[in-house]
Amino acid sequence: MKNLYLLVFIPFLILGCSPKTSSTIVAVDYSEKKDVTDYLVLPYGTIHFPGKWTKTNYNTSSRQQFMKNTDSITIAASITPCNKYEFNQENNLKGIEFIEAFYNWESNYRTEQGFTTSIIEKNENNSYLIWKLYGDSKYGYLDNIYLFGIKDCIVYNILVLSTTEWNQNEKIAFLKKAFE
Repeated sequence: MKNLYLLVFIPFLILGCSPKTSSTIVAVDYSEKKDVTDYLVLPYGTIHFPGKWTKTNYNTSSRQQFMKNTDSITIAASITPCNKYEFNQENNLKGIEFIEAFYNWESNYRTEQGFTTSIIEKNENNSYLIWKLYGDSKYGYLDNIYLFGIKDCIVYNILVLSTTEWNQNEKIAFLKKAFE
C-alpha cells in the first residue's frame, strides 16, 4: 500500500500544479490484510470502503468512480473541492450549509426527471446528509442511497445503487463507515 501511495504521489510532485487549474491523480487499491478498498483522489482525499471493490466505469460529468463487489453491488464515489460546483463557484458555502445546498441542487434536478427524493438523516456536527432517490427509470426501479459529506471544503459524494442484497439500514451503515 505504501508503494502505491509513493507511486501515485511522486508524479504529482514532479508535475506540480498551477494556481488556476488543478491536477488529480486517482487510484483504487484493495488491502487484503485490512479487507478495505481505498479510493484515493490526490490531492483531495481518500475514502476507505469496507470489503473488496473493483473499478468499473467513471462518469466525467459527475466525477464519480463506480465500483462493484463480488455480490454485484454497485457503489459510486467522488471527492471534489466545494468550489467546483456551479452553485458554489464563489466558494461562499461551507459545512452543512454547503451540503444542504448540494442536496437541494441535486434533488431539484432529480425531481425534474420524475424521481422522488427524501432526506433520511442529517448530521450537522459531522457535516453530512444521507438521502434517498427512488422511482421508476428506463433501467427499472431505482432505490439509491446517497451520503453527501464535507470536510475542509472537500466534498464526498458516496452512493449505493439499487440492490436487493442490502436493505436500507445496511446501505446507510456502509455509507457512514466509508465517510468516517
